Amino acid sequence: MLSKLDHFLARNQKRLFIGFLLLYLPISLGTLVYSPLPWYDETYMASIALEFNQTGKFTPGVAYHAVDGQEDLVYGPLFFLIISTVYQLFGFGVFQYRMVAWLSGMLVLWLTMKLFQSKTEKKGRGFLVFALMAIDPFYLRCTHEGRNDLTTIAFLLGSLWLFLRFTQKEKSDEEKSWLPILFSGLLTGLAVLTTPRIGILFFGYGLLWLQFFFRNKKRSISAFALWLVPILIPYLAWYLYAFENWEHFISFYTQKMVGYTRLGEHPYYIPKQQYPLILAGFASMLIGMLRLKKDFFHPLIIFSIVSVILFYLLVYDNGPYAVFIVPSFYLLLFFAGEPTRKKTVYDI
Repeated sequence: MLSKLDHFLARNQKRLFIGFLLLYLPISLGTLVYSPLPWYDETYMASIALEFNQTGKFTPGVAYHAVDGQEDLVYGPLFFLIISTVYQLFGFGVFQYRMVAWLSGMLVLWLTMKLFQSKTEKKGRGFLVFALMAIDPFYLRCTHEGRNDLTTIAFLLGSLWLFLRFTQKEKSDEEKSWLPILFSGLLTGLAVLTTPRIGILFFGYGLLWLQFFFRNKKRSISAFALWLVPILIPYLAWYLYAFENWEHFISFYTQKMVGYTRLGEHPYYIPKQQYPLILAGFASMLIGMLRLKKDFFHPLIIFSIVSVILFYLLVYDNGPYAVFIVPSFYLLLFFAGEPTRKKTVYDI
């Protein structure tokens, strides 16, 4: 049964994509302005971008009392720079503002599919990853909310994809290009400059770097140094702009962490729309562990499991933050104990 489905998906993937997008895009874009209605986070962030466009400062034009009329430096500058550019090119409006999150969401779908296909021989199932995640009620709503979450996730998944390409390339170390790892670092730097909340996914990413280190110490050290350069240089520029000194930097984010993490002893909250995905994801993980045992734990599974567990342990989620782990759940769901792509001697 599954073999017939895989054969059908592999042969018709292009047609399926075209048919799906012809149905999906008009509905999703047609309702972008209306569903949901603009809310606090959107108007607040949109006003910062508008203020930056007019004054060059990251000061909110609405609810400015929330930061005592000062610049809001919690997130980083990149999202507001992007939105400000959109305003300059296409004008100010709900559709223009939300298009950044929507396009980021489409990129997250594509990257989740590409990550899945990088570790499986069932390439045709990539369409199902893309399509089912696209119509997930929670994820669909997130693509219509003008927050910076999907933008930073897109940057990090792009970084992860390039990192895996670098560590999986079927060539000798001498033949491998260093460009993927350099651009991987650049995308990670862009993710951090979009919002530091992406840090919750760094734990799983860090384990993949450790795995790479133990497999190839010499090359991994060089790669990590190269990876760090495009992260540290732009963030240092932001640090010099936003913070007076190191103590101010630490104090600033320590205070903000209370509202975002479980340090404040906040109650647990899980959106009801996510219940089926959570149950299916954990069921798939158990199936994979039983069927493949230790072979189940390839890099993407490690990244996904660590990200999901730490999210629920550390993050105070009052609704939208769970989008950070939606790609992880779909990766867990679609691997579902199926044999992955055969490793080469260069794989982590």
